Amino acid sequence: MCKIKILLILFVLLGVNSLYAEDMTREEQLKALTVNHHRAAAGHSSYEVPDFYDTPAPRGFKPVYISHYGRHGSRYQGSREPFHKVLPLLDSLSKYRLLTPDGEMLRYELHLIDEAHDDMEALLTQKGSSEQRGVAERLYKRVPKLFKQKESRVVSASATSVVRCLQSMTNFVTAIKGCSPDVEVIYNTGLDKTLHYLAPRVSKKDKEMARALFVPVQDSLLAVVNAVGTVSKRLFADVDKVEMTLKSSRSLDRFVLELFEAAQGAGCLDINVDPLRLFTTEELYDFLEIRNLYFCGNYGPLAPTIEFRAKTARPLLRGMVKEADAALAGNGRCADLRFGHDSGLGPLLVLVGIEGFDKGIDPRNSLAQWPAWKYLPMCSNLQIIFYRNRKGEVLVKFLRNETETTIPCLDTVNGVYHKWQDVRKYFLKRTGDYNDLPEYYEDYLGSKADEIAELKESEADGFFYWTDAHFPDNAGNTAAILEYIQNRVGPIKLFFGGDAALNADALEGGVSANSSSLLQAGMFGNLFPVRGNHDFTSSTAKTAVFPETMGNLGVNRYLSSFCSPIAVTDVSSAHPTYYYVDSPKGKIRYLVLDSTDSVSDSRVRYGMSEYQQRWVMNKVVSTLPKGWGLIVFSHVPLAPDHTDQISLLHAGDALAATDRVMMFICGHRHSDMESGIKNVFQVLTAADCLVDMGRTVSPYSSSYMPKEEGTTNEHTLDYISVSSDHKKITMKRLGWGSDRIFNIKPIEVVAGKELVFTPSLSKQVKSWYAFDAQGNKVGKYINGLRDYITSNQNASISNDGRLSCIKAGYTIVVALYEDGTKEYFMIKIIN
Repeated sequence: MCKIKILLILFVLLGVNSLYAEDMTREEQLKALTVNHHRAAAGHSSYEVPDFYDTPAPRGFKPVYISHYGRHGSRYQGSREPFHKVLPLLDSLSKYRLLTPDGEMLRYELHLIDEAHDDMEALLTQKGSSEQRGVAERLYKRVPKLFKQKESRVVSASATSVVRCLQSMTNFVTAIKGCSPDVEVIYNTGLDKTLHYLAPRVSKKDKEMARALFVPVQDSLLAVVNAVGTVSKRLFADVDKVEMTLKSSRSLDRFVLELFEAAQGAGCLDINVDPLRLFTTEELYDFLEIRNLYFCGNYGPLAPTIEFRAKTARPLLRGMVKEADAALAGNGRCADLRFGHDSGLGPLLVLVGIEGFDKGIDPRNSLAQWPAWKYLPMCSNLQIIFYRNRKGEVLVKFLRNETETTIPCLDTVNGVYHKWQDVRKYFLKRTGDYNDLPEYYEDYLGSKADEIAELKESEADGFFYWTDAHFPDNAGNTAAILEYIQNRVGPIKLFFGGDAALNADALEGGVSANSSSLLQAGMFGNLFPVRGNHDFTSSTAKTAVFPETMGNLGVNRYLSSFCSPIAVTDVSSAHPTYYYVDSPKGKIRYLVLDSTDSVSDSRVRYGMSEYQQRWVMNKVVSTLPKGWGLIVFSHVPLAPDHTDQISLLHAGDALAATDRVMMFICGHRHSDMESGIKNVFQVLTAADCLVDMGRTVSPYSSSYMPKEEGTTNEHTLDYISVSSDHKKITMKRLGWGSDRIFNIKPIEVVAGKELVFTPSLSKQVKSWYAFDAQGNKVGKYINGLRDYITSNQNASISNDGRLSCIKAGYTIVVALYEDGTKEYFMIKIIN
């Protein structure tokens, strides 16, 4: 009765008010300990190979990728302290003949264990190595074809810098390599700063908070269990004298528990010593009940600590989603293997909400509801196997300690398979990287998705273009928009035009917010970023090239991590910030330029180095296959009406002169603007941010409507579609602005002649405009808005669409339709 009262008071103080899990009775636990008494070590028990069964995947689904996190295998104790806390006293008690034969045997075997730890503290035992190899071999046998995929044979293995984790990784990968010699292995490790997410850091304050929640319960249990009395009588010849001897250092209760703690890890060792046999099953149960709280409170789903433990695993789960996206997009990996600790795996399983970790555990009864020997032993693991069919649909199956399991809060297919789309969304909500799409977007985006789907039916290729997000000056819904459209019409490439952050001071926060958006949108493998002047980031470089004060964080955390693996960079450059990517289906090469090649501590210097320009002409343009077109992206525009930087002007002219460029696409000016470089359209897109610069009014636009948060006008995003004949590019606007259509093949007209235009859309034209291709600038502010300055020296046009060609040059004609759509024609006037 005393025990119940003490625990009930503590339970009420802890604020836990319900039981969650189905209890494992005392009798069942005792039976489990009879089968294997080393289970009494709780989370320090060795791994037990389960009997498992594989539910067949639905027809047509084949395994393509594995995401794995494994705790290190059985190990030596982290230090010799547990033995040095008890052995001197045991030796003294032996000297004064206060130990029974069982006590002497315990002392002898603990000395043997202590000696075995000499220079081996915290290292993997041979048993631990065997555990890791066994898990790997059984994984291979489950999905052998996964490791033999023609285009995906790379195994990436990551581990913390702790030696036992490196040993675990090596044993696991060696076994995989032995089963499938053709796999290519990439090893990743480093100091805590590099891979800290594999073993999440917990602050001293949080550790103390957790201990305050479960240690009092442990102490109360220790005070009332029967084991202390029965063990004392069996090990000590005179219990009273032993207690008197201990009085100055610790209580008899504490000393007996320390004896068990020193003996508990014997099952993980390679020597034939088993001190736990000296304890009865009932005694082992009592000590297990006490120790179990430690593992459940620190690494498991103990109700009072479950949420703060889950949060520590957010970076790990976020990385797992990102790496899965990249693998599914075709980065060549068939497996991402991670090796860490119970401090990483336990919180990860809680955050994932896997069965057994999905509900808070009652501190009064943690052993009955969540026995650590079952849920988090040495070498415990989580494996997520991805299956895909020919339609591109993806299912996932979860294995915890190699046994099929599920996420209870999500629906399943065939009992144990989840839709990756559902799991992915759930994961990102758990990591805090998901924003639900506001209701006011639903009807609006539904019709947009239908329009994009119609374009995709006959286009050569299509992609999203999104620029100048300037986080945090952004409502943050662009990712949800991208996700919604792709869920309706399938995966789409995204070119992000640069300037993720509002300014250099906000870079870290801006990059983090932008990264979160790109994660939700599922753009990994389909993302092609442009380096902007505000975020100072490199497109594909793995190391920073710019001073720390100018945003080195962006290099590794933003673009180099997110850029699609199919991007082709300048391999001869140490820090390539420009690249191209091919679309064989569309016969289009996309070239991403770096228009801010030079950066100092104080300012950006717009421009393109001669080195970059030579690479572009020699390696990109000259190798363009016959019949292919080139679309060029840069953050800063290249035309003289937008820049006075000589190297940018030279690059634009050189590219346009090749007659291979279909269009130049830029950001930077925060406005929808159109101009020309020779006979090629240069198109600027308004910023996604909400700053006033995105509210430029041009003479050829519908009535001005401001950007306003909380409406469908709060964001700006284009879906850009290239016609199958490469003659027309359609920009379907999502959010603020209007649709634009570009007839990209120039119409040649003799000066002095007249050209009559017939609009291609069956809509009413509101008005016609004509302006010189290199004569469209943003001028001064008028009534808080920036005004356009246009030049009309080459041609003029009447209200009914009759173009009078005045002199040689390039002219752009605009048909403004009643619904705001604008159609553009490039006119080349010759003498």
